[in-house]
Amino acid sequence: MTMMGESLPETPRPTRSLASPKITFTIGHWNVRTMYRGRATAQIAREMEGYHLDVLGISECRWTGAGRMKLATGQTLVYSGEEELHEEGVAVLISQKAVTSLMEWTPINKRIITVRFYSRSRRIISIQVYSPHNVKEDPEKEQFYQELQEIVDGCSKNDTIIIMGDLNAKVRSDNTGYERAMGVHGLGTQNDNGERLREFCQLNGLVITGTLFPHKDIHKATWMSAIGQVKNQIDHLLISRQWRSSILDTRVQWGADANSIHYLLRTSIKLRLQSHRNKKKVKPNIDVDRLKDEETKRKFCESVRSKLEENRTEIEDIEEIWEQQRSAYTKAAEEVLGFRKGKSKPWISDNTWKLIDERKDIKTRTDSTRSERVKNRMKEDYRENREVNRSVREDMRRWLTEKAHRAQAATENGRQKELYCIVKQLTGHSTRQVAAAKSKGGELLKNKEAWNGRWKEHF
Repeated sequence: MTMMGESLPETPRPTRSLASPKITFTIGHWNVRTMYRGRATAQIAREMEGYHLDVLGISECRWTGAGRMKLATGQTLVYSGEEELHEEGVAVLISQKAVTSLMEWTPINKRIITVRFYSRSRRIISIQVYSPHNVKEDPEKEQFYQELQEIVDGCSKNDTIIIMGDLNAKVRSDNTGYERAMGVHGLGTQNDNGERLREFCQLNGLVITGTLFPHKDIHKATWMSAIGQVKNQIDHLLISRQWRSSILDTRVQWGADANSIHYLLRTSIKLRLQSHRNKKKVKPNIDVDRLKDEETKRKFCESVRSKLEENRTEIEDIEEIWEQQRSAYTKAAEEVLGFRKGKSKPWISDNTWKLIDERKDIKTRTDSTRSERVKNRMKEDYRENREVNRSVREDMRRWLTEKAHRAQAATENGRQKELYCIVKQLTGHSTRQVAAAKSKGGELLKNKEAWNGRWKEHF
């Protein structure tokens, strides 16, 4: 109770907290047809950054085996494919910001890979898939959906499930009987895969987000035939039904180009990822390679000498003497040498990127023109644009030649560390980490405790 005439303190207006879960999380998926060619990975990573995606699912990456690697552009790639053949294959590309929320990832087979993230409200499990084509035999399609059902059944009830990828399913716009599983803004005529997908969503409480928003057909179609006369909506993103109201938009991005007849599908969700609570902070490394420059070396020595003079006192304790010297060298190194940069210089030249942008411009103008004659001529120019591939091969040869000369010079001068770094960079095997193990019965183990137990049993 307040005295008469005394004013109540003004209640501050609520502000949006940085910890609020209502932060836009952007996720995309794309059938790129192949990443087993020069420049493809770098170009896909560039498009991902350009469209501000936190996570990008990839179908038909065509990489063999399973592993995890960090790209020169900073993103982290996890992938799963055939053991020997460069066919099918799925992958997930994770941004530098989102990788801090990564809990675990599991390569299931050449058609399915899962990644799990921390978030402020719930854990998120994202399942990237590549479904068999509609013309495939029923046993192959049934096996795919059976494997997918087993993964969904194994998820925690508190997890938000996201399934995305090339499902080769046309679900049409009529949602009679499936109102809880899809909207009325689908595209095309339903096929067998579409019927299977609708039943799967109805059974597991999922919703097809691409059918919820009234876009033009060009912003729904995720695939276009080579001649451009047929457009279909066969790539989809599914999410748990209770998160339906959190979906802001799902839309095709026609501007993205990776020399594929499929288009990038981008979904915005009101969701906030949270950094992994157990993730250790890695201290950056001092750029000691700068000591090779005589002028930098001289400045470093002078800085160390001056800092030692500043802290010179009569101390007899050996630990304090060591601490003073360590502090002098460390501070001088940070000031003069600095830290190593996390990104390495990509081997694709600026001229090649210019050619890629020119081809992308041809694709954009082709999609926007209405004249069939002009459109067919532009499509022919787009398909026959071989200058990009030729320029990429020249860049690769130039880069390998430069590395070979540096390795030869390092060998002749006894610089073993530099030689080792060049060999590691060329082979790339050290950057791949396989985080999967199988039981004696051949079943894939999906959590860290099971992996540790299997390794203990093995040794």
